[in-house]
Amino acid sequence: MLEYTILDVSMTMMHRRNLILVLLNLAVCFTHVTALMDTDCPGGVALLGSEYTIVGDRSNYTAFIWARPSDNRYVVTCNPSCSPVAGYRATINDTHSTLTIHSVGAADAGTWKIVDANVVGAIGVDVCPLIVAGIPQCGISSDEDTDSLQPGAQLTLTVDITRDYCSREAGFDLTTGAVTEALIMKHNVSAVSDVTLNTTFNIDITRLGDVTLDFICDRSWTLTCNGVQKLLKTLPQCNISSDRDTNALEPGTNLTLTADIQNYYCSQQAGFTLTTGRITNTLLEKQTMGNVTDAVLAQPLNVTADHFGAVAVTFLCDNITRPLICAGVDKLSDVTTTSVDTSTVPTEQPYTSNRPTSTPSRPTATEDTDTPTDATLGLAIGLSLLAVLLIIAVILIVRNRHRKGGRTTQLHTF
Repeated sequence: MLEYTILDVSMTMMHRRNLILVLLNLAVCFTHVTALMDTDCPGGVALLGSEYTIVGDRSNYTAFIWARPSDNRYVVTCNPSCSPVAGYRATINDTHSTLTIHSVGAADAGTWKIVDANVVGAIGVDVCPLIVAGIPQCGISSDEDTDSLQPGAQLTLTVDITRDYCSREAGFDLTTGAVTEALIMKHNVSAVSDVTLNTTFNIDITRLGDVTLDFICDRSWTLTCNGVQKLLKTLPQCNISSDRDTNALEPGTNLTLTADIQNYYCSQQAGFTLTTGRITNTLLEKQTMGNVTDAVLAQPLNVTADHFGAVAVTFLCDNITRPLICAGVDKLSDVTTTSVDTSTVPTEQPYTSNRPTSTPSRPTATEDTDTPTDATLGLAIGLSLLAVLLIIAVILIVRNRHRKGGRTTQLHTF
């Protein structure tokens, strides 16, 4: 009885030892195959139209042929040197052969093989499973203004994809803010194609931010799409106040402007700047937040001539700068340029002479309206005097003649 027991134990230990050896051999084989695949097929994914190189083990062959996956076409024969054909070439050394595809096409997708050229009807040996991808172009459009979105609003994005190809399963993931969704389930593509995809969702904080599209074909590529780049919340409300009158400031005055900003959010980092005239100050920078936020931001100033001018607040979010329309203070004005209300300034009275009103004042040269009257009066007086003088002269002449005539008459009488 004891002998059978010892024999059973010995058999059990032997079986266990054999099982362990088998498992170790399988592990070694698996590791060898994995290492061979990693070495023989670098990259694993070739892009349509690009050049791609495959390295295969040829140590067991003196002459061999590279066979294309899609149609088993013999593209390059190496016996002993390699003869190139249109679109393909190869090189060899003692252990490996390197196949170069000049411009990868859909026909190159699949597992490339090496066929022994010395054996008639030889079956090819797998060398490299090659995946072929065509990176598509894309454009994203929206049914709403994506620069001014209200939380709770419904938004539809339309994604137009052109020249899509993957020799395995293709897929597209759309990311809006912190949310990633599959636009389409992974599917097989038989040829280069175009597709239009839509998604509709309600806006919340998690949706605000960058909009990106990922193309998946064994690996993932983030595409650069035209159109919508970001989803942004509607602009925050803003009011600017001051601790003193901003309409009549003197250089050197200490002034504090306060910006009351409400209902703002940024998916990455938010910031605000305040511009007064030609001077810009940072009110807030690189603020991270988890929800819609309000803030009261104060900016003390020592007023200079460069501060005079328009007052404005700018919102910075996700590397986008957007000016805000603020209520309240919109300008800083210099006291010397402030306009004067002329209705409050007394009107200047004309000069009045202290001389008695009975004595007329002598006309001045500036009294242009009196000059014509004086000239006319002088002319009239002169003409009158001239007429009187002429009359007197005529009378004197007549009188003299009369006297002379009387004397002549008397002489003739005697």
